[in-house]
Amino acid sequence: MKLQIMIVNTVMQTLQTISTIDTMMRTMQLLPVWFIYIAALIRLAGGLAYFRATLDGRARPHAVSWIIWSLTPFISFFAELSVGVGVLAVVTLTLGLSPLLVVIAALKVDRRLFRINAFDALCIAIASAGVIIWAITSEPLTAIIVAIIADIVSCLPTIRKAYQYPETEYPPTFLLSAGSMSLALLATQEISLAAFAFPVYVLVMNLLIASLALRQYGRRRHHRISRRRR
Repeated sequence: MKLQIMIVNTVMQTLQTISTIDTMMRTMQLLPVWFIYIAALIRLAGGLAYFRATLDGRARPHAVSWIIWSLTPFISFFAELSVGVGVLAVVTLTLGLSPLLVVIAALKVDRRLFRINAFDALCIAIASAGVIIWAITSEPLTAIIVAIIADIVSCLPTIRKAYQYPETEYPPTFLLSAGSMSLALLATQEISLAAFAFPVYVLVMNLLIASLALRQYGRRRHHRISRRRR
């Protein structure tokens, strides 16, 4: 009988400890919540920088990616609002606004940027299917996951372009976006999959594209050295 009581007490204490830790994790934040607004401004600044780089010819965006990037964040934004994520959703909203500027710039500079091949068409089809699935689902977390999958697919044309032609990308924008997501995650008040999923994904993806695009500086240095040797 005493053993049973001890087991029950141990289980109850364990559950209470888990509950306490869970509460602490959900309320833990390393930065004041207003840093989220700074993160949103940094993300917008990154978008404006790419907008200008496109107009100046320093960047040649893959229009397919940027069009879908202007849609999928809105899916996550409304899904996050429905589960009460809070002000972190503001950063997700800015992720959808700035790509619209880049699409406008691409239309103005060179409409050939909107030409698509079979690979692009496949990416569009998969991403569009993700949007349709989101539209018919009533589960917010499912909508966020579907948005991430659609966004990953939309990134593939840009990732391939950044790998083959890094000089056609503008690294500062992706670095600013990664910094923005880092600030937002450190300032969020609630730790949950719904709150963290999309920002964490965007952070990782921006670092990947930035690392590929930064290779252009190594190539330029190599070309300069080669010319000097000649």
